Amino acid sequence: MEKLVTAWPMVIKRSLANWKLFSSVVLGVLLASSVMAGTIIFFDSLRDIALDKALAQIDDRDADILMQAEKGPTSRQEYEKISDRVNSVIEGLLSPYLAKVTAAGKSSTFFLTVPGDEGRAGQDNSRAFVAYLPDIEGRIEIIDGVGMPPPASRTSSDGILILEAIAPVHEAGILNASVGSRFSLVPYWDDALPYVTVEVVGLFERAVPTDPFWIMTDRVLMASAGSSFETLPLYVTKSAHMDILGEALPDMVSTYGWHLDVDLEKINSSNAVDAKENVRYVDRLLGSELNRYLMKTQIDTSLEEYDTRLLFTKLQMFVVLIMIALVVLYYVVTLSSLVVEQRRFEVSQLRSRGASASQILAVFVLEGGTLSILAAVLGPFI
Repeated sequence: MEKLVTAWPMVIKRSLANWKLFSSVVLGVLLASSVMAGTIIFFDSLRDIALDKALAQIDDRDADILMQAEKGPTSRQEYEKISDRVNSVIEGLLSPYLAKVTAAGKSSTFFLTVPGDEGRAGQDNSRAFVAYLPDIEGRIEIIDGVGMPPPASRTSSDGILILEAIAPVHEAGILNASVGSRFSLVPYWDDALPYVTVEVVGLFERAVPTDPFWIMTDRVLMASAGSSFETLPLYVTKSAHMDILGEALPDMVSTYGWHLDVDLEKINSSNAVDAKENVRYVDRLLGSELNRYLMKTQIDTSLEEYDTRLLFTKLQMFVVLIMIALVVLYYVVTLSSLVVEQRRFEVSQLRSRGASASQILAVFVLEGGTLSILAAVLGPFI
């Protein structure tokens, strides 16, 4: 220990004697590190810009994820089975990118006739379905009649279920429906009842037609209507759909939909690839488990385009980094050669003064250790 303390001043003097060469090495390494760090930061900025550009090319509605699947019979027990599975998958794989999730449901499509004309069901293009949407009361303006009726089970003298519902004024007008109108919903399948009677108690229009809330209606509930049919959507509460209509028609299959509101602010260059892979994995997973499952979104396509562009950008940046690394290596090798030539003269001087090989090695180790400690202490602050 005493020898080390004695040798330290000599090591410091030797290092200071070579300050020009030493400062050149330090300055070169700092410049090379700065250039490489700046290149990486620039590359990260390019990733963010490319992602913003890819996401800006799609509408917010197209970025949202719509999922639908069929399940029967229509009951709370069957609904909870499919709902629990879908919600668990969403929570595990997609929740980091979502603002909220909305669920809705609709019955199978019925033939629509006026009361007493059930025998002619299906001979025209009149159709109807019964659906429920959460919080619909706050998104509509009642034009005539009353708002959403409470769930109530009524039957006619011949045991036919009478269900109260509200309908959009535009579709009701096409089928000449008004408040108080009654229609017969005739199932195309064999069930416990030959038909169900629905009474329209209210007509409404959308308070804000462009509200994203209506994506579920336009792209899921009305998707099966088709332009060749005049389809009347009839809205009831979830309880009326599950507990009353589902119980009256035990063989009825319902379509359940989920609207996943994607928050584009939560997708960044760090998680964009994971988001794309998760969306596609969810599509494959639920598609293999649920009946007539379908996903609609463009977010995965946009992220795929971003990933492709990013691949070509990465290749260009790797070429730049390799060129910088080669320049740095050339610089280091050149300076190392100069240092070796200079230190060869110093080693010969130490030998001429009687220093052994171990003593000479100890001097260089002590000098290297001193520089390493200084670099470790000062490096984080440079």
